[in-house]
Amino acid sequence: MSAINGETHTLAAAKQYAAEMTKAAGAAVASIEQSIAHLQAREVTGPVLDRLAEASELAAALQAKFVEVSTLLAGQDVVAEAYAAVPHAGSKKFLTQE
Repeated sequence: MSAINGETHTLAAAKQYAAEMTKAAGAAVASIEQSIAHLQAREVTGPVLDRLAEASELAAALQAKFVEVSTLLAGQDVVAEAYAAVPHAGSKKFLTQE
């Protein structure tokens, strides 16, 4: 397991974190599938393979969730771009109050 920095104090850092977690979960899926194939080649059967299959499904679900996180974070780029375009516009409260 690689060390992934969970400090997400900026949008760029949050997007990088989500990308790294997506990649790590994908690597976990591939690793588990490889392990299953190796064990099956050695005629291992039963609960071990069942648990590994479950672990693979969980890792795939985790990967899918981080893809969703990445998509949601990318949607925030428009906000960052708007603030960059008009840096003196005021606070969020000022801009969104009716």
